[in-house]
Amino acid sequence: MPTQTLLERPPVVRPTPIRQATTGPVRPAATPLPVPPLPPAPPTLGQYLVPRPAQQLLTRAGLWQTPTPLRPSLHLLQTLHVLQHYGWCQSKDTDTQGRMCIRGAQKFLQRAGYVTPEDRHRAADHMNTTLARHGITHLQFWGWNDLPQRTFPQVTAFLTHTARYAHHLGD
Repeated sequence: MPTQTLLERPPVVRPTPIRQATTGPVRPAATPLPVPPLPPAPPTLGQYLVPRPAQQLLTRAGLWQTPTPLRPSLHLLQTLHVLQHYGWCQSKDTDTQGRMCIRGAQKFLQRAGYVTPEDRHRAADHMNTTLARHGITHLQFWGWNDLPQRTFPQVTAFLTHTARYAHHLGD
């Protein structure tokens, strides 16, 4: 299945030279995705214990810094960064060693304030759409992540491709 190969190995990135057209204007290169911020540190115990209204009051007083939520395409790339930084696992959102699956990394970023619930849901829709475009209609992204034959390079390719797709759609 040629459509499966995209999800089976990371995409090969080859630079494309911009050549002067002899009969028309030069076409600009595709807009690259901006680089998302580095993965956040795990939330501290204080961040778990301080309720949201108190965090908002502390933010207004300048004593608490609330992260800026990212749009879905950047959230997907940051999810990949979290998996690369903390490690990837299957069948659990977070395992005993601190590794995470795709959904666990998304929950981690939402809890830390780097994505809103709405944008996280849109990113999940983009992942499910990417799977459907490649003929995988019977699984959600977290089920696909948990398949026994799944590898981290496949997850990397999947998240990168989905982030590009979301960016292409303007998300």
